[in-house]
Amino acid sequence: MGNQKSLLYLNGLDATTGHLLAAPTTYEELMQQVLKIFAPEQRREEQESYRMERFAPFDEYKLDDPALAGWGLLVHAEEAEIMQERLASLIAHRQGRVLLYRDEPICEWKEKNCADTINPDRFPFYILIAGNPTRIPFELQFSLAVLHAVGRIDFDDPNDYVRYAKEVVDRENELTPTLGKRAVFFAPRHPGDYPTSQSSQRLVRPLLDQLPASVSADIKFDALIGYAATKDRLIASLGADESGQTPAFLFSAGHGAAVASADFSQRTLQGSIVCQDCEFPLTPQRRQGFISGYDVSEGFSLPGGILFLFACYGAGTRAHSDFVRFMPTETGRQQLKATQGKEDFVASLPKALLANPKGGAAAVVGHVDPAWVHSFIGPITKERRIDPFGFTIARILRNNPVGFAVTAFNQRYSDLSVDLLSLIEDKEETGQLPDSLNFSDLWVCRNDAQNYVIVGDPAVHLRF
Repeated sequence: MGNQKSLLYLNGLDATTGHLLAAPTTYEELMQQVLKIFAPEQRREEQESYRMERFAPFDEYKLDDPALAGWGLLVHAEEAEIMQERLASLIAHRQGRVLLYRDEPICEWKEKNCADTINPDRFPFYILIAGNPTRIPFELQFSLAVLHAVGRIDFDDPNDYVRYAKEVVDRENELTPTLGKRAVFFAPRHPGDYPTSQSSQRLVRPLLDQLPASVSADIKFDALIGYAATKDRLIASLGADESGQTPAFLFSAGHGAAVASADFSQRTLQGSIVCQDCEFPLTPQRRQGFISGYDVSEGFSLPGGILFLFACYGAGTRAHSDFVRFMPTETGRQQLKATQGKEDFVASLPKALLANPKGGAAAVVGHVDPAWVHSFIGPITKERRIDPFGFTIARILRNNPVGFAVTAFNQRYSDLSVDLLSLIEDKEETGQLPDSLNFSDLWVCRNDAQNYVIVGDPAVHLRF
């Protein structure tokens, strides 16, 4: 289907067959489909959203300090009492506010709560959502994250809320051991697979080579790339060193497993890390070469650490993915639609990591819905565009709050939204189609940047 560099690829594999989640599409096909959907009569609400995003965040406050920037717990009104009880220790530790959501329209809720600007005197900069996305939707999380540092916790066992809150408080009160100054980078490269060849060579390797001098020179970096990126080696790399300390940070880039909604195991396996030694099909009983929530009890853990997961569905899945309607072909739409959830849900692996009774992770940064290879490769210059990844990782390794670190993606989303809207408006005014390469690139990168979310408290940071 033409030169690989002229095609757009989703970064996921079908958990049953091992084939790509959806066939690659051309830039021209994608542009035509997007513009067809963004007809004037169909896009008024989305256009207003884009216009709001023209206002870039102002840095008038010390936003890297949660004590000064403010912290709030956002819960559904019907769960407010029980969530405040479960998370009482964390609320007290953060001296935080409790914010209630009552199923209002998102724009209305944001205006009523003064959440449409950065002003910690009126609305906290750090927001922890507690509860599943059927009660507090991903759309509100995405919208708040344009200007704020937002995370979510969603546990199946109510006791895990209590455990997570206690671990965060204990770590920040220095009641737990410090972490080792170690970071692990993990990137499979499957034979004949374009997405992982790009993520391993044009994302992970340059990130390792180009981290800034502001990152402490005594941090040790372990790289598991290509044939070294097996499941057993990854689990072993996260073990304690001779001093008894475990790594502080893991960056994983590769495919996430895509499981059909008709499969009873979708909620437990969707977004599993696909390792170099993967064997299909993936099932709860047969997980050779996959890291799923089941594997946390079998040794895959990151106590007190932070995981950045570049993979389809790594952080969650939506019941109505934005991407389905934009796929140019009916086959592509059906392929992607099959892996939507019956309802929105947070991925099992991050939940299990945070809830690990042997030591929970502090936070996981991951993707809701599919991730796109082209978010870090310029289609025109063919040069790497890894700055948001680099800024985020550097800030995390400098012990900044994870929510502050991830604002690099939030700002990129806002910037790309403005550029994309300008192209759409120009097309309406002139009647001329924009350049398909530039347009599709903007659209893919904008949506990709939006879909990075934090599972965990956005105010947590590493403690070496």
